[in-house]
Amino acid sequence: MTTLQLKLCLLRLVKRHFKSYDVRWANVKYVKPSPPCIFLKLGSVSMSTHAVTKVIDGAEVKSYASTAMLEINLYSPGMPEQTEGGAVQYQNTAVDELTGFCISLDYPSTEALLFDWGVQMLLENRVLDVTAILDGIEPEYRAMAELRIDFTQTVTDPYAQEEQATDDIDATGWFEDVEITDESEDYQWQAP
Repeated sequence: MTTLQLKLCLLRLVKRHFKSYDVRWANVKYVKPSPPCIFLKLGSVSMSTHAVTKVIDGAEVKSYASTAMLEINLYSPGMPEQTEGGAVQYQNTAVDELTGFCISLDYPSTEALLFDWGVQMLLENRVLDVTAILDGIEPEYRAMAELRIDFTQTVTDPYAQEEQATDDIDATGWFEDVEITDESEDYQWQAP
């Protein structure tokens, strides 16, 4: 799995749980949508120093045990409640919703999906309530959690096919014959 594949899997997993939420990556420029929405941020990836090397279908594949932190920021509209006077007020549900997601990581169906992907997720600390008052009037219900992601990063030699293609070139690196087809300032050459 590459880091890009990991990001796609994580996005799919979060969208699977929060079906009605707008789920996006935080390090992309766009206008922030209104709640309910979730922003994901994948931190730096650390890899093991030594890889496990295997030959698969004639290509050398290296596997590195890797770890990254996933930050999840959930913005909730809250749950509407009607007061005795008939006014509507909103109850903060952000922490409860994000805690529900973290608990769902232990469900058998989620564990099976993560196992198929070769990914392990663990809540690093706790779900934090980071609610803020905007413009001194309206609360922004928000919760944040950091999850530790363990996965195996696999890489193949990107130059392996390139080396096969250059085997036809002379050992000095020079072409044996070059034909000039145009005498203008911009020299065009073609290999015979």
